[in-house]
Amino acid sequence: MRRLAQRTADSNGQADLLAHTWGLGDGNAGLLDANMQQMGAATPADVSAATRRWLNRPAHILDLEPTVQFRTTSADVDRSRIPGPTAFKPAAFPETHVTTLPNGLKMRHAQWQGGPLVVASLIVRGGAGADPNDKQGLARLTASLLTAGAGSMREEELTDALARLDATLQPTTDSDAVTLTLVAPKEQMKEALGLFATMLGTPTFPEAAVEREKKKQLYGDRKSVV
Repeated sequence: MRRLAQRTADSNGQADLLAHTWGLGDGNAGLLDANMQQMGAATPADVSAATRRWLNRPAHILDLEPTVQFRTTSADVDRSRIPGPTAFKPAAFPETHVTTLPNGLKMRHAQWQGGPLVVASLIVRGGAGADPNDKQGLARLTASLLTAGAGSMREEELTDALARLDATLQPTTDSDAVTLTLVAPKEQMKEALGLFATMLGTPTFPEAAVEREKKKQLYGDRKSVV
């Protein structure tokens, strides 16, 4: 529900969802508001009843892909020159404040008056480009294991804690940096940041999880090569 509200907090998200509901709701754009009201009114008992009703039933899913019909353009198109660019619409960016924390970490903060979620990203320089020659994939492996155990918390406990806070942690690794993105509701962000600090400061890297992630990366890389 929160993430749907986040999507509708700006005009781009609203346009996307309105177009989707217009196409699937028989031209009824008001279906979006009705759906959000229904989700807001849902109770745990409603969810349990829907689970019992639908999740134990077999399903047949058929995807239909329409054939695109190409047509020639009109004869009055001027093909003697490349079309020029249209006028750019001015972009309004939020003001960014830069603060240096006591540990030397530089923090940038941009306030956006929109949805109910807060996004915090930690960017660590290095990334895959800093991997030793004999240990390729080390940066990506390390980032993927931050939720596998930290401090006194096991992987299951970290997963449950993130779910209880309605928070997500997404690691991304490129050649220059490792980016860890934490997304949580505003009212839960302080506690989520504390959990984030635990994962960053005291990761345990359990042996079983290391072997599991190594196999996942090796299998995924082989699939991409094939």
